Amino acid sequence: MSKQGTLFDFEQNAYSQSVSAPASAPASRSTDPATSKIAARKFKATGKLKSHHMIVVRVLRANDGGMTFSEIFAAATIAEQSDLGDDKAVARRLPELEEMELVRRVRDDDLRSVSRACRVNGNKKSLWEAVEDRP
Repeated sequence: MSKQGTLFDFEQNAYSQSVSAPASAPASRSTDPATSKIAARKFKATGKLKSHHMIVVRVLRANDGGMTFSEIFAAATIAEQSDLGDDKAVARRLPELEEMELVRRVRDDDLRSVSRACRVNGNKKSLWEAVEDRP
């Protein structure tokens, strides 16, 4: 049985230095209603956005090979799953983390995004992996 890490096992300092919401990725769209914009600001201000980012990166770093967003959610601890809510939260965080260069889509030799049947639900989905730490 493998030891599953916790959110606190994640290297906080490395994350804090490399993860912040990118300026070019607003938390809400300009066409969203005012209530959505308020919720997005609250989500960011309470630290939930950073917490979600940390969970996704930790899970990807702890697992070799590409994972679908549903597999990432399933591999999170129960506490992390409770924080995330559902696998759709993981799906929303992945493009943000990709823009921050912390994760990337798995690509084939022709640079096409690789997908396969998800081990959680059998649906064909894109694979994601953590970007290796830079020196």
